[in-house]
Amino acid sequence: ISKNEKGDKGIDDLLSNTLKGKESDLLADINYLIYEKNLTGKFIKLNKVTTWTDNKLEEIWNLNNPQNFANKHMALLRHLPEFRIGKHKWRFNDTGEIESAQPIESDEQFWQEIIGTDKHGNVKITYKFRYENNLNFLRNRGFGRYRQLNGVSQFIHITPPTVRVVEHTDIRYYLKSFIRDLRYMEVLELLHTGGPQYLGPDKLSDMHFVHPTFETSKRDTQLFYFNSTCWEITEKEVKELDYTAVQYQIWSDQKQDFAAKKLKKPLIEVSRENGKFSYQISEAGEACHILKFLQNTSNFTWRKAKQNQPIEPEEAYEDIQHLVAKLASIGYMLMSCKDRSVSRAVVAMDGRQSEVGQSNGRSGKSIVGELFKQVLSTTYIDGKKKDIEGDNFLWDGVTEKTKAVFMDDVRTNFGLEFLFANITGDWQVNNKGGGRMTIPFQQSPKIYITTNHALNGSGSSFIDRQWLIAFSDYYNDQHKPIDDFGCLFFDEWEFEQWNLLWNLLADCVQIYLRFGVVQSPSDRIETRQLRQMMGENFLGWADEYFTGEDKINARLNKKDIYDSFMLYAPDQRKYINPSVFKTKIKSFCTWKGYIFNPSRFDPVTGLSMYFDKDGRPDLDDKSNGVEYFTIGVPKVKKDIDVSGGVDENGFAF
Repeated sequence: ISKNEKGDKGIDDLLSNTLKGKESDLLADINYLIYEKNLTGKFIKLNKVTTWTDNKLEEIWNLNNPQNFANKHMALLRHLPEFRIGKHKWRFNDTGEIESAQPIESDEQFWQEIIGTDKHGNVKITYKFRYENNLNFLRNRGFGRYRQLNGVSQFIHITPPTVRVVEHTDIRYYLKSFIRDLRYMEVLELLHTGGPQYLGPDKLSDMHFVHPTFETSKRDTQLFYFNSTCWEITEKEVKELDYTAVQYQIWSDQKQDFAAKKLKKPLIEVSRENGKFSYQISEAGEACHILKFLQNTSNFTWRKAKQNQPIEPEEAYEDIQHLVAKLASIGYMLMSCKDRSVSRAVVAMDGRQSEVGQSNGRSGKSIVGELFKQVLSTTYIDGKKKDIEGDNFLWDGVTEKTKAVFMDDVRTNFGLEFLFANITGDWQVNNKGGGRMTIPFQQSPKIYITTNHALNGSGSSFIDRQWLIAFSDYYNDQHKPIDDFGCLFFDEWEFEQWNLLWNLLADCVQIYLRFGVVQSPSDRIETRQLRQMMGENFLGWADEYFTGEDKINARLNKKDIYDSFMLYAPDQRKYINPSVFKTKIKSFCTWKGYIFNPSRFDPVTGLSMYFDKDGRPDLDDKSNGVEYFTIGVPKVKKDIDVSGGVDENGFAF
């Protein structure tokens, strides 16, 4: 606070006027006052505010009294058409007096002055609350009731472009703050004494229903909403927009409390030429924790690199495919629009082989799920829950605002078919607190599943409803992301990493819009599925049984082979009948690169020579009511083309 009489109103004025060219005098005055009890110096006066209450601090700058604040700063404010102090808009009228810029109309003045006299004949003014006018007042200021899909209504407040869910106590506080700013103290007392009666949930249940105009999602555009700007992302560009360009409403929790800064260049630029992907990571991309993490989890050649072993071009390209698949799938999950032609669950699984029932784990799959929790309205479901398919309340907590469902670490033999209706259609939600609702397909969430195993299922419906991404064991029990990055993702990030994340997510959306569904290389995933279909008991037996020369390239009685397996694993009889056993034999052939019943194929072309009535390849070898199996092991596997198609069980032949 300036002490001089030259009209200096603050430090800026002091330095540009009285102390111009004498800035060191101000510094000397401050250093002197810091150690003095008397805080009044030659040029300024200090206040020790460490023990002051918030109310005391507000009083210094008149923040507790809008009229005093406006009068003090009249020179700056009187020329503005209106200005906001707290939650209220004000203006100066033609006579230089401050008045509300939100005048209360006659049909929304929620109090009535009643002038009377007391027993002594003195004038007495009392106040009466007017319920209907209060409802008009609230409606005109964006409050109302919103009916959810489950039929239950909730209070909302629309402050374009956001829609916020509020409680009745929030509405009561809003009214009191409004009246307090106007300095109508008698009306404020009325609200204090009768608040629960006038503004309780029962009375407010008469509020008008409102129908916000929410965003209509588009297949070629996605928007990210931040605290002061939003990004419009298309295949070709990321455009920063002001909220004046947003002509619809969004839920307040869609708006990130973050001042994102759009970078000039993408963190990663993906291109495709002659059907093959390649990418370039920028300098900023090299500093992005999540991008480097995704690159590491797509590295299936790290052991070779560590041991200085040569890496084949095909292996290096597979790593590229794995990364692009992850980035595109993240972009797909972030898209608000749902397209029935591209409706899939993203399934993240370990790419390294292990025995069925065992898991590598710690590969980073759940970190991607946590990413979705950070940036989308996400419902988490523990995949280890028993009888998950029979849980009537599995989707409890899923609402029309939910954008993603994260099913973490589902059990061995989890069947994706259980989710088919959710992936491609409406969601039927049964809440524990009562009430059912149907979420239409376009509003329903997308699904992200993590598993240490392969999901059960086969056929085109199974394939078309999942987007597989595979994680290497670059991260494991001994090596964790914190070892590389020195901090916990999300919890210990500062602005830079969050900003890099949002820029990367914009890149992911663009990658998805350009290339669509990019699956991880299938060999690792398919062999993992085959191993799970066979089971460790069968695989152990088959590896031993089909080693003898008399069992390879020999026409064997199916019953003899089946009986041999049952002697090896008698406890499997109740699970594996002859039909299931045949399926496992076919899986074993595919797993090992053998040919099931090679006599059924043309030895020159490698194509099937026999077909059933429906035109499908017939691989059965039967004679006089006896079925035979031949496990064909070519001396050089590439001598015979076994790419003839897929049999009725979904296995290559």
